[in-house]
Amino acid sequence: MDFFKSKNYFGADPETLLFFQQSMLPLLSPEGKILMEAPHKLVMGPNGNGALFDAVNRNEEVKKVLQGIDYVQVIGVDNVLNRLLDPLYFGFTAQQDL
Repeated sequence: MDFFKSKNYFGADPETLLFFQQSMLPLLSPEGKILMEAPHKLVMGPNGNGALFDAVNRNEEVKKVLQGIDYVQVIGVDNVLNRLLDPLYFGFTAQQDL
């Protein structure tokens, strides 16, 4: 959060932002071996985008925020082809009652 604060929340109102920690899992080498930081300490890393729904399900504050919201857009931040808040996408979704 210090990074966001140092950047003035990139112009967003901090009262409208909710930060929560992503779960961590042991990391594997390309050969499938568990990576070790020390003899009795695993190397840990974020569990990835696929765990978003589990993270939301585990966080009561996030669930509370999502109550009453009709649509949520979930996109991979590393996909430059994603269009944030694309009106055509939301319009199509609403028309199809998805």
